[in-house]
Amino acid sequence: EYVVQDELQGIGQALSLCQSSLENKPFLLVYGDVMTDYNPFLSILQTYSEMDKEVALIALPESSKEFGNVYLDHEMKISRLVEKPKANQANYVFAGMFVLFPKVFSLLEEHQNDISQCYGQMIETSGLQACLWEKGWIDMIHPWHILEANRMLMSSWETAEIDSTARL
Repeated sequence: EYVVQDELQGIGQALSLCQSSLENKPFLLVYGDVMTDYNPFLSILQTYSEMDKEVALIALPESSKEFGNVYLDHEMKISRLVEKPKANQANYVFAGMFVLFPKVFSLLEEHQNDISQCYGQMIETSGLQACLWEKGWIDMIHPWHILEANRMLMSSWETAEIDSTARL
């Protein structure tokens, strides 16, 4: 099942459109503009099943200034979020994948569908467990990220075949 967001009003608004389909069960939220070179679903779902808490996949990019910067405590819980930092502030960033509980919908209502404020409140109140992703990760912000993602995925190929009808 899917829903259509007629006007682009952010992730929080898109998520709120899914409420009737997701109510009363934990669910996986995946941002559509994130690419990895391996399967992060196994990692985040394993962290969720071990901790039984809301989980955010976090990554370590070359530069963190274009992302929500996160700080971790000694138990791998996210202790602070800095959304839209002025410079590289933290090493880790949200990587666009979360296991969330249905309470997020009341937070979305409270914060007028601002997902960043919801994450901030989760961190302050119930906590948000981090799942560290140490493999390839690209957030498709700029057009050249498509080329980087292509290179990342193709570098894992062991062989490549060129069709006999291709003209070089």
